[in-house]
Amino acid sequence: SKSKNRDKAATRIRLILQGIMRRLQLPGEVQVFGSFRSGFRSGDSDLDVVWTGNSSTDCRNILTKIADEAHRYGFEQMTRIFSAAVPVLKFTDKLAKIEVDFCINNELGVRNSQLLSAYCKCDLRALQLGRLVKTWAKKNELVGTADGCL
Repeated sequence: SKSKNRDKAATRIRLILQGIMRRLQLPGEVQVFGSFRSGFRSGDSDLDVVWTGNSSTDCRNILTKIADEAHRYGFEQMTRIFSAAVPVLKFTDKLAKIEVDFCINNELGVRNSQLLSAYCKCDLRALQLGRLVKTWAKKNELVGTADGCL
């Protein structure tokens, strides 16, 4: 199914990014968060990925190094959004055609995703409400964390 293929692609992408971070000698953890983690994803959802680790290096420098490496691993259409509150490197996985948003040390995003996932496990209505709000927000062009929206 399409959902299982996207799950496999998400795992593959996470592992590739983890390998890139190791090659850059940046120990830490690469995690999926956002709609893939919370359960609110739809068929066209992007994949939010974060590296969490201790680094004195500026996150923009780390993202630039990743952008320089990423094309070797089938990632294309690099876009650097460094003026956002949480700087993001956006790219597309060529194989799965999934848009990826990669950021550094966005622990709040990870915790929020875990919280939403826990709500959804407790009560199916939380998942239904979350998806409804997400659909409404997209239709009203209220999404895009780079703009300070949902």
